[in-house]
Amino acid sequence: ATENPNLNRANPTEIHPSNLSIAVGEIFFTAPGGIPGMPAPPENCNIDPLLRLITSNTIVEIMEKEGIYGAAIDLNHFASSGTPLCDRFLTACAAVRAGQPAGQFFVRLVFHGTAEHNVYPILQNGLDPARRRGQAFGPGEYFATSPWRSVGYCRGGKMMLVFAVLVEEQNFKGPGGGIVVVSQRERQLPLAIANFSEVDKTVMRESSLFRSRMQALEREVETKEKEAQDANYKAKVIQLVIQNELQAASDLYKRACDSGTGQPPSWSAEISAYVRSAVRDTTFVDALFPGLPLVSKVPKKSVETFERDASEARCRFAKAKAAEAEKTKLIQLVTQNELQAASDLYKRACNSITGQPPSWSRDLPIPVRRAIRDTD
Repeated sequence: ATENPNLNRANPTEIHPSNLSIAVGEIFFTAPGGIPGMPAPPENCNIDPLLRLITSNTIVEIMEKEGIYGAAIDLNHFASSGTPLCDRFLTACAAVRAGQPAGQFFVRLVFHGTAEHNVYPILQNGLDPARRRGQAFGPGEYFATSPWRSVGYCRGGKMMLVFAVLVEEQNFKGPGGGIVVVSQRERQLPLAIANFSEVDKTVMRESSLFRSRMQALEREVETKEKEAQDANYKAKVIQLVIQNELQAASDLYKRACDSGTGQPPSWSAEISAYVRSAVRDTTFVDALFPGLPLVSKVPKKSVETFERDASEARCRFAKAKAAEAEKTKLIQLVTQNELQAASDLYKRACNSITGQPPSWSRDLPIPVRRAIRDTD
């Protein structure tokens, strides 16, 4: 890798540059005998506009501008016209065009970084939902609007995937809308490989830092989801035991055990007294609730308390997601130069009594903080 002090990267906060987007209608045409203005069936559309866009110099120029050098595009023949992947994507486009207001959806070229050994299986079959991890911005496959965000995920490889995705504004997540989350496989088409030979050192550092931040956010989301799930499981198991629905309680308990080691859940001690009060036979307890620890007395917490704990855990998780959405919206407003709207949003997020700034304010990029501070 080299370091170019004069690097002029594309603005990483740009949400969807028009040179990488096309309207859904552009991939349709009216066949002989077709009805003008009516949604065309899949056989009356093709991906030629996407192929023209991806084989133009646009992708290469963007990669060069962002410090990813020696780029060359290889089209994915598994996604060419008439293939199952292509037909699936065009069918999704036709369905959207038939059922949604004009202009709500559009097709966007996006980038996806992965280790090189994953590239060809993805080209052939698309991304596998079973391999989803993290899901910091909700369920789906994750893409980037700019290649610099994806290069860190290539893990030292020299290949990056270019997808066409069928999206609307709500699919754009994260700071500046630079992350695209698409949960429906039929709305993802792996069009090409972007090969490259070299990455600017500064860009690689930024991409690695971006990846680290995403991983930290993913861990935080996973922790909060696990906390909410544990609280729900615990309350439900106790409720089932009290109602003498022991088999249902056992099934739920076993689902909460570690699938690899068989370790009981972290809250097993808190349900032990309830179980052992309902089931006197120790052998039966061990069969229904493997690994359940012994306790000397019934805990003071009631079922209602456990249910309240579960509710509070769900509320904490919901608040965390709402705060992330507020932060993302504020950054988007600043990047769109809607500073007054951004300032109003920030003030609403402040504590109405103490005036304390929102907890996520320290995570805002410095230019955004300055813009908010200077707008009043």
